[in-house]
Amino acid sequence: MTLERRFASGIGWALTGSVLSQGAVFLGSIIAARLLGKELFGVLAVVQSTALASANMASLGLGVLATRYVSAYRTTDPARAGRILAFCSLTSTFAGLPFAFAPFLLPGLLPQLALAAPGTAKLLWLATIYVYFTTLNGFQLGALVGLEAFRKLAVINLRQAVISLVLTLLLTFALGVQGAVMSLAASAVVLWLAQHIALRQECRQQGIRIDYRRAFVERGILAGFVLPCTLSSVLANGAIWAGNLLVAHGPVGLKEMGIFQAAYAFRSLVLFVPGQVTRVASPMLANLWGAKEMAMYGRLFWSNLKISTLAAAATACGLLVAGPYVMRFFGREFSGGGLILATLAAAAVVEVVASSFYQVLLSHNRMWLQAMTSAVWSVTLVSVVCIAHDRAGALSLSAGYLAAWASSLILYRAIAVRLFSVKPTPALAACSTA
Repeated sequence: MTLERRFASGIGWALTGSVLSQGAVFLGSIIAARLLGKELFGVLAVVQSTALASANMASLGLGVLATRYVSAYRTTDPARAGRILAFCSLTSTFAGLPFAFAPFLLPGLLPQLALAAPGTAKLLWLATIYVYFTTLNGFQLGALVGLEAFRKLAVINLRQAVISLVLTLLLTFALGVQGAVMSLAASAVVLWLAQHIALRQECRQQGIRIDYRRAFVERGILAGFVLPCTLSSVLANGAIWAGNLLVAHGPVGLKEMGIFQAAYAFRSLVLFVPGQVTRVASPMLANLWGAKEMAMYGRLFWSNLKISTLAAAATACGLLVAGPYVMRFFGREFSGGGLILATLAAAAVVEVVASSFYQVLLSHNRMWLQAMTSAVWSVTLVSVVCIAHDRAGALSLSAGYLAAWASSLILYRAIAVRLFSVKPTPALAACSTA
């Protein structure tokens, strides 16, 4: 395929798969909110954010690593690609266990969670399964993206959408908030099995053997990639968890978290198309960088930035107009979250632009610079929430996201200018400074 056809084909399959996947998540959130009500939905939000923070930290950046290195070596050095896949598989298998039980191992954490959302201890035991298999799924998804197996991912997402919606409806209706957490865990297990089978099939088709015996030959990537990615993840997810907990501790904290969780579900609409475009562009950029095809690298980079930014801005504008109305999908009691939704939508647009520039750091393997940027992002988010959460509640959290991504965009763009010498056209230059 030409570069353009390869890019378009990947976007088409990625969009198809993610429409199903994200649509299922969005509908599942609406189902859970209507069955549970605002306060119990807030409890679910606290548990889910804690579980996601644990899973994201446990991932150690292995999904990003798999995408970056497998895409770079799958054609030029398939033996190394197989060793890297084995290294990622073994590392995620063992790293997921301590993080799955992190809420029970960290002193003082459970009492704080129980104070914010009563009954969380029992729910977090159920969520350990979700954390562990989400950790494994992160590596497998990154590997399949690195192999550009977007068609297989679309088929997996179709099956997963149906299964997760059925589980959410049945278990939440029967068991309440416990059932909602159980549905998350069961969906994660089903997804792991489907991605595991698909990864094995794709490796056979592309002539890659997952070499567990020589996996630790690749341990050198720990210092240059895994450690800074892990630091970035710990900082960012720790900041998100701290921000959520600060808001949840407020006088009407659980209700505020329920509104925020509902608005956050709509934020995913802004990120949806850009996320799929960047997901396709990322392995292609790494592959072109590895092959030293710098002219095509530049074309693809600026195309990704333009398409992603325009798509995000168009969706955000629609949410700004319809915000007070769309929040009612979750129920009448959620209708007051229009300003929170608008702030999150604006933050998502800035995030999309920043993430496009981040691709330069990723393909150049400058992950310690990413860790530095993540530290600034985390400090900014927590600072805004600390200053304003008593007065503004969940609005402080959405404003924190906006400020954090704005600071990251400034840093990402400055770093990218120094690393990447390809100049944009005037139209794309305007887009990049939006």
